[in-house]
Amino acid sequence: MTYGEAKEIIRDYGFEDNSAMSEYQTIIKNSLNTAIQNIYDDMVIQLKGYYKKTLSTDEKEWEPVRPELINDLTEDDFVIELPDNLLVLVPLLAAHFVWLDDDIQKSINYYNDYEDMRQKILNSCFSDVKATITGGIGW
Repeated sequence: MTYGEAKEIIRDYGFEDNSAMSEYQTIIKNSLNTAIQNIYDDMVIQLKGYYKKTLSTDEKEWEPVRPELINDLTEDDFVIELPDNLLVLVPLLAAHFVWLDDDIQKSINYYNDYEDMRQKILNSCFSDVKATITGGIGW
């Protein structure tokens, strides 16, 4: 997902059109940065073992890298640096932050959608985890 795509999704999450969004540009940028940081700190670190297993190759082991944040010079084609399965969370959480001051009900709805999707992702990733228990008391 690119910065431009994330902005378009956020626009569709509550703005009438692009002109209505213009006064929110700083809020949208800051909300996207907060969402990216929160998702990295919460999900990427929590799922580090899953990503090592699924994203590592024979040549290189996957290591988490803190994503670069958006600034005033960031172009719309800038790619948000999170694992692909987590990108769907970014606009939902960012929309929560965008609407937090102006429309609390809308903000709560986006947070609930974020939390539902977050839980689905966690369940999906943890369903791949299998454990083998060995040992115990011999009779």
